[in-house]
Amino acid sequence: MKDDKCSMWMAEEPDEARSQIGIMLTALSNGKYEYFTIYRVPPDTEYDEFPDMDEVIQSRGYGQRFTVEVFQIGQDGLCRLFVVGHAQAANDCDECEQITAPDGAIDWVRPAEVLDLAEAISLFQHYYDHDCIPAGWHLRERPEFTREVDITD
Repeated sequence: MKDDKCSMWMAEEPDEARSQIGIMLTALSNGKYEYFTIYRVPPDTEYDEFPDMDEVIQSRGYGQRFTVEVFQIGQDGLCRLFVVGHAQAANDCDECEQITAPDGAIDWVRPAEVLDLAEAISLFQHYYDHDCIPAGWHLRERPEFTREVDITD
């Protein structure tokens, strides 16, 4: 570990990996890390490699205030960033709340997009199991982060 950042592989056993998610997000809530991200790597990736991937789930926050975001690639070859929120986030206006990370970085999100630790853990564990956000959550697109990616194999 260096500079409050940690890169590691998830355990191969799914129950252990889900436990790791809880441990890492709890460490984030305690101010040990600046953010937490998980993503799938290609099967032939070497253990000491950490390639940049386009589809990820990530979180920042502290204490019981988190923001969770997901990058998803559409069939059109565009990678889009979505902020995850409670279903009522679809009705939120432009009112914003701030989430301040231990490093002082501030994320501005809508009130229904402020999640607690248990919600963040649940979202990450579901994403780990299914590569998607579960039904019932609202995804607000952040079009300023949309970019083209190569979707050819």
